[in-house]
Amino acid sequence: QQQQSRTFTREELVALAAQRECDSGAVQHDDRSLVPLGIYKLSKYTRLAVTGLGSTQCVLRFNRELLASLKASANARSTNDALCAHLWRVVARLRPECRGLNMRLTLVVNVRGDRLDNFVPNQYFGNATTACVIEMPHSELVATGGLANVAAAIRRAVDSIDATHVEREELWLGFKNKVRYGLGRIRPNFKLLSRGLFISSFANFDVYGARFGDDK
Repeated sequence: QQQQSRTFTREELVALAAQRECDSGAVQHDDRSLVPLGIYKLSKYTRLAVTGLGSTQCVLRFNRELLASLKASANARSTNDALCAHLWRVVARLRPECRGLNMRLTLVVNVRGDRLDNFVPNQYFGNATTACVIEMPHSELVATGGLANVAAAIRRAVDSIDATHVEREELWLGFKNKVRYGLGRIRPNFKLLSRGLFISSFANFDVYGARFGDDK
């Protein structure tokens, strides 16, 4: 049985249309003068080069024993909750300049299957995800023995993603598509270069086992 779409009042819709960010805060609509995308990218990467910021790649492997230990220490519902909490705490310790600030974690949440009462089936091949944003004070993230609190905060945020949340996101995008410059001014709001961390999880979907018509 699918979740029923709720009815929003006029006041709720007006307030939603006025929001600069979507509910999760993962994306924002910038209504300033439109800058050609090529110039925007050039200026962005030029600034990064001038300030000496770059990117690197690192592969970290967690064996089953370590993951099980993390989950138990965090008293977490899922291994992913515990691992994300651990990584967020590590990043917080590496950013002492964020003391006194709220830090932000953005997660990708799969909306297939049970989350929306199978409104989007598990077999759906397209990109069926949304963003979940959690903010916590830097002091709580680095606190001794704080792993369980962080994992619990992550679980509460993930559990809050339901049909109403997704519908409000769709309405917000629809409103922003009708204002100046439309969806061309939607920008990520992850704050990666200041106080943010983005963790992109994968959906448990067997891409190579997918059937593309005629059972092929």
